[in-house]
Amino acid sequence: MHNDRGSIKWASLMLPEHVKILRDMWQEDETEAKKEIDEQQLEENAQILAESFFLKKKVAITYYNQNHYKTDHVAIIRIDRYNQTIRVENADLERITIPLENIWTVES
Repeated sequence: MHNDRGSIKWASLMLPEHVKILRDMWQEDETEAKKEIDEQQLEENAQILAESFFLKKKVAITYYNQNHYKTDHVAIIRIDRYNQTIRVENADLERITIPLENIWTVES
C-alpha cells in the first residue's frame, strides 16, 4: 500500500510566498458563521470600550471580519454612536473601522 504525504512532500520545493498563499486558501475554506450576542455582553463591551477610550488604554477586541473572528490589541481612536462604529489603531499602526454589531468581546 502506497503512503502519500499529500502537499507536505512538495513543501521543500515551494517558495515561502507559495506556502503562504496555500495557507490562505485553506483558511478561506474554514469560514465561520456570525454568532448572536446577548444584551449583557453588549453592555459589558460598551462599558469597557468607553473606559478604555477615556483612559487611553489598549484593549483586546474579538470581532467578526470577512467570515472569521479576529482578535486584535488596539487603541480606540473614536467611538461613533451615530454610525454605530468604532475607529481603532492596531499594533501595526493600521486604522480600522469596526461596526459595533460585529464586536464579540472586549477585554482590557
